[in-house]
Formats: sequence, C-alpha cells, structure tokens
Amino acid sequence: METTNTESPEYSLNQVLAFAGPSLEEQKELIQLLVDSAGLNVAAFRNEITLQNRANACELAHKMLTLFKQLQATKITPSLEQLEQVGNELLPDEQFFAIAKTVLIQIELVLNDIKLRHF
Repeated sequence: METTNTESPEYSLNQVLAFAGPSLEEQKELIQLLVDSAGLNVAAFRNEITLQNRANACELAHKMLTLFKQLQATKITPSLEQLEQVGNELLPDEQFFAIAKTVLIQIELVLNDIKLRHF
C-alpha cells in the first residue's frame, strides 16, 4: 500500500489517517475498513435508488455524508447534503433521483481511486 500520496483532486485521506497509528499496516487496515463500510452503503444506496425509495435513500445519504466530509470530497458532500433532506419539497422526486444517480457515480469513482492507489 502506498501512503505517501494521500490526496487527489477529489478527496484527501489525511483526516481519516490521523486516527490511524504511524504504522503502514494500521493505515492500511483503516483504509480497508473505510472502503468496506462505504461499499456496503453504496450497494444499499444503489438499491434504494433503483427502488425509488426516497426515505431510505435519504437515510443512506445522511449516513455517507460524514465519511465524505472527512475525506474532504467537496464535489460529493453538497449533493449528499441535498439528498439527506427527505422532506425537501423544493426537490421533486425526479430531480432527487437524478442527483442521487450522479452522486452514486462520483462516490464509486472516489472509492475505486482509493482502492487503486492504496491496495
């Protein structure tokens, strides 16, 4: 695993790795845990989008928001902030799910980049 380059234009692992010890193995374990957990949420989010279940998609957006804030993923967090507001009447379902599909792609790109760079 390469830990020397913890930043990309899309995200930074610096805040997350602040919780890991100095050993590369500890850092690798933390990143693996992050990727695995996010992967489960992404799969559930994709399913809720497919089912057009706005309430559950909102819950998952809220759940993922904390992680992507820690990753400083500035292209993803504004969309997740929009999506986590289930009762937002200014965001019709059609627009909600369009944003959800777009942010899902962005999330998958970030997670794939983390895997490629660090595993």
